[in-house]
Amino acid sequence: EILTPRAGCDVPRIAARTGLPTHNSSAGTDSLRGPVPRISSFPIQRREKIVKFYLISFLFAARCSWQLTPLLTRLGHRLHAYGRGRVHREFVPIPRLGGIAIFAVLLTTLMLFLAASPGARISLAVHWRNAAMFLLPAAMVLLLGVFDDLRGTRPWPKLLIETAAAAIAWQAGVRILSVPLLGIPIRTAALSFLLTVFWLVTVTNAFNLIDGLDGLATGVAFFVAVSLFLVSVMQASPWLAVLS
Repeated sequence: EILTPRAGCDVPRIAARTGLPTHNSSAGTDSLRGPVPRISSFPIQRREKIVKFYLISFLFAARCSWQLTPLLTRLGHRLHAYGRGRVHREFVPIPRLGGIAIFAVLLTTLMLFLAASPGARISLAVHWRNAAMFLLPAAMVLLLGVFDDLRGTRPWPKLLIETAAAAIAWQAGVRILSVPLLGIPIRTAALSFLLTVFWLVTVTNAFNLIDGLDGLATGVAFFVAVSLFLVSVMQASPWLAVLS
């Protein structure tokens, strides 16, 4: 669950300027969504355009990843970015630095989204602080990963930085507000903070643990991204859909 826009944001006025309908209070919004209409409220032609845009975004991101990965592989060999203590466990040293490609594709896809959607640009202008606080923890984890690949990092400093990044993400609005499977709402901010930070740090390290087999982490990430994309489309959250 994501927080609603902060107080003082005149979403109806912005929606009137862009011609986009607003959500009602029961539908919910997030801190980057702003005046985003439900896809089901559009005519069929408009829905086809939206689906086409998502498909183009996916192909664009896949193409960029395909081109960047070999370049970073060569750069990793040149910089000997094999990760601390991992070279002796591998028959052929495997360079890291793959997070740079993921982050670069993320930013370029967001730029494509902003260039193609006037409503997204206005939403970003209103909630730019939330957007910055959302990208900041991602950049922190990226820099941590790059430093770990090049120089090596002890577990406790890594855990501290990951926890700080998760705390910033919580402040930006990425919060667990309920447990859907059990139907239990989380009524206190402290419990929401603890659960969110624990979940983000756990998932981050889980991907590190399953990265020992070729294609395992990539395959899991792919299916997670597809699931997030489908849920985002159903909940009318284009920002999260593009990020997925």
